Amino acid sequence: MAAVTVCSTTKGLFLMFTLLSLVCLSSALIDKELKQLKENYQNIKQQLDSLKAKREERVNLHSELLSEYLSLVDPLIALMKKSVKVLPDGFPQVDKFIKSIMYYAIEIKANSVRENEEMGEKIEEGEMKLGQLKKLIEVLEEKQAEL
Repeated sequence: MAAVTVCSTTKGLFLMFTLLSLVCLSSALIDKELKQLKENYQNIKQQLDSLKAKREERVNLHSELLSEYLSLVDPLIALMKKSVKVLPDGFPQVDKFIKSIMYYAIEIKANSVRENEEMGEKIEEGEMKLGQLKKLIEVLEEKQAEL
């Protein structure tokens, strides 16, 4: 009878030791994974902040350049229309040049809008990844606290 009690106690201790080992191993793996996820979170956040700053800088630069360009184009067009009267007969038409200038300005604005939208999509995608990563970190921290 004493042998059965010792055997049962040994089985119980072995089971407790196994469970404790699994808990410690799980906790160590969660710590390692959590540390790596936090580093990734910080890297993505920095990239996202950098992308936002670039976007703002580009939008400001494009709008500033476009407004400067258009402020120069209007007086140029007015001057060209005045000088049409004194140009020789074989001189190329000024209307085509004016249309090409306006087309160029429209093209610059369209490219600026397209680049802004592309950067906006990248920022939204980054924010979505950042949110998912933050939720995962929170879940792992809760699980670690339970252990």
